[in-house]
Amino acid sequence: MKNNSTFDQLSINKTIFGLSLLSLAFILAGIYMQKPIVSVIPFVIIVGFLFSIHYTLFYWILIASIPLCIVYDFNDSLSTDFPTEFLCMGIMLMYWIHILFRKEIGFLQTLKHPLFLVIVALFIWAIITTITAQNKVIAIKYTLAKTWYITTFLMVSVQLINSISKLKKFFWVFFIPLFFTVIYSFARTALGNFDFEQTNKFSLPFYANHVLYATTMSIFFPFVILAISWLKKGTITRLLIVYSSIIILLAVYFSYTRSCYIALFASFVFVFLFKWKKSIYVFIFSSIAVVSFLLFLSKEYNYLKLQPDFTKTVMHGNFKDHLIATFQGKDASSMERLNMWISVIRMSTAHPIVGVGPNNFPSTYKPYSLYHFHTWVSDNPLHLSCHNYFLLMLSEQGYVGLILFFIFNIMFLYYIEKYYHQSNIISHKNIILAIGASYIILLINLLFSDLIETAKNGFFYYFLIAILIQSKTWIDGERK
Repeated sequence: MKNNSTFDQLSINKTIFGLSLLSLAFILAGIYMQKPIVSVIPFVIIVGFLFSIHYTLFYWILIASIPLCIVYDFNDSLSTDFPTEFLCMGIMLMYWIHILFRKEIGFLQTLKHPLFLVIVALFIWAIITTITAQNKVIAIKYTLAKTWYITTFLMVSVQLINSISKLKKFFWVFFIPLFFTVIYSFARTALGNFDFEQTNKFSLPFYANHVLYATTMSIFFPFVILAISWLKKGTITRLLIVYSSIIILLAVYFSYTRSCYIALFASFVFVFLFKWKKSIYVFIFSSIAVVSFLLFLSKEYNYLKLQPDFTKTVMHGNFKDHLIATFQGKDASSMERLNMWISVIRMSTAHPIVGVGPNNFPSTYKPYSLYHFHTWVSDNPLHLSCHNYFLLMLSEQGYVGLILFFIFNIMFLYYIEKYYHQSNIISHKNIILAIGASYIILLINLLFSDLIETAKNGFFYYFLIAILIQSKTWIDGERK
């Protein structure tokens, strides 16, 4: 036994020594040739070798990178969440290699679940609408991103978060870097005297704007509450989590993101609706109410009655004035949202089945917008989307895409209720309620934003699906 251990240690030492010499040789060659990329080659080889062993370590690095990732712009039309998307690509590659060469335990379980089947249907429809898209290049970027998001955030998560202990590990791996960004951004907000006009700058560089900053904190917040239930009363760790939850709520409040205020309140209400098996009814009723309102606006041009006064519809430097202006129809950002929503309704009559194609809304909606709703921000220099994910699906992927997404949401709520009432263990029930609350917060924000395509919020969308699928295994384990 001793000889084998000595042999193994010698092998490891020789490997490390060999890789060190290789790295040094390439670094010196890169310096001599004045080509820095040459120096990177050995590190690419080492990372590739580690990936080939297994992707588990890199998955945890990926989880930790999500709160810390930054948006890197290659040019005006191409950007990435660095380093998260590159890690996603590498993990996706190695995951499918593992699938091809050996049977992964959670693979078939994922494939059979109805939630995953609807996600596959949405993905296939996205490919079809990419083929028919008006601008196929930017549509292809959308489809590619969906490929590694679904693989990494959903399928790999089902594979690796296969126990409650792994879910607890996820919490800490995500929470620590997230809380660092919260403290950093909140400190900048405090030093900036909580200035409403500068709120987007305070969240940089980790969050592109205050909405992304607030939604990321809000969606994760139910897991913070869940973690409190995991810890013993009176312990320092539990006390730290309790105080951190208060800091997160304060940070959300001073992010001045109205949708997150509504979403956090709605998640609290839906916790009781899940228990009473009424969440699907409320969701359907709310959807019917919204559709009825949109139909009313479109009938006989009723929406023209809501047109803003160009000279009075402005951006406000004070949050109180901003809220008052929202209700009075004099807030530029809110009225521009309405302008975009009306544009979607008009677009849907021209492209009802396949829409204009993924990622195509910002470049195609202007001919369908109304001059009557023109505001100071109507030029849309940042190429923002329509600020409602349901309407975005309608405009970019037609009625088929919208219906599929609507069906998915009903099924998600159904399985939250089903698994909650099937479980007899309080810790499992708490996990399912946390998943449901997080999803409601995401869903409410999707009524005012379209952030699934970002790494920070897109991760949660697929991760919550993964944990809900995996929770079936935990509940089945209760019976056994």
